[in-house]
Amino acid sequence: MRFVIDGVAVVMLAAPLILILLWWGSNAQGGWLATNGTLLEATAALTHYNAIDHYTKVAATYEYEVGSDTYQGHWAGLWPETKSPNALPLSRVRELEPGYPLTVLYDPSDPARSSLHHTTGRRLLYALLFPVSLILAAVYIVKIYPALRRVL
Repeated sequence: MRFVIDGVAVVMLAAPLILILLWWGSNAQGGWLATNGTLLEATAALTHYNAIDHYTKVAATYEYEVGSDTYQGHWAGLWPETKSPNALPLSRVRELEPGYPLTVLYDPSDPARSSLHHTTGRRLLYALLFPVSLILAAVYIVKIYPALRRVL
């Protein structure tokens, strides 16, 4: 039982740190700009993580211009149906063929870094959960943990 109590203490201390890392990572594309791009190649395959739900996993190669320079990017993952400038319903993913127009997000300090989808949608969630997890961790470590250690 003491092992469980110590494990909970470790989780309570780790939660705020994990949230900070997630928030920091979600800010990575905060200042990125958008430009027009073109799909060069894409493969789409239905995949599933359980017996019921099916998802469309896409691997895409695309081209885009920033100023007078042309860049190529690669993206792979589950194609989003919402909250992306390139979102498509599952029924339209078959339209992803060479020449398909895309919105490409790129890092203005390094235009060769690019993505097809925003990753910043959870920034506010992480920012709100951090103080909550910090308060819960403090209450647990200061009040609950010592009381449980005395009882056991």
